[in-house]
Amino acid sequence: MHRLTFIARRASIPALTGSKFGLTSRALYHRLQAGNQSADGGWIENLGDDATMIELLSAAASGAGEAPPFWIQMLPLVGMGVIFWFLIIRPQMRRQKEHAQKISEMKKGDQVVTAGGVIGKVIKVDEHYAELEIAQGVRVKAVKSTIGDIIPPGGTAAAND
Repeated sequence: MHRLTFIARRASIPALTGSKFGLTSRALYHRLQAGNQSADGGWIENLGDDATMIELLSAAASGAGEAPPFWIQMLPLVGMGVIFWFLIIRPQMRRQKEHAQKISEMKKGDQVVTAGGVIGKVIKVDEHYAELEIAQGVRVKAVKSTIGDIIPPGGTAAAND
């Protein structure tokens, strides 16, 4: 079997400890200190005939550390939820509440714009429907929830007037 040479930086020394190498972190540190230092600042150490690349990789992966607690892993998700709440959900709820209040206050004679863009004057209002006059003698019955906005008196006139 080929002899492997491993370049280890000081930060990765704890990753090489364990039973695979039969070394404690202190013994490994002293072996690396006794080894030669390479030009890039790493430590060159001969790990022996029985070390294979798979053993090196598994030792480095197993010594990577434990996973953080569950509550720390959930912090980013909670943070995103809070951001969505304040930037998207809460303003949308406020707009829906204002729209529902406008629609409930709609009365005969108001000029409204439907969600389809039709401008009309309210002729009759009941619990679920509003009857609109969109032209002289042309009346349309619309569902109140499809009313987009109420045009204030003295607002912009229709384009065909």
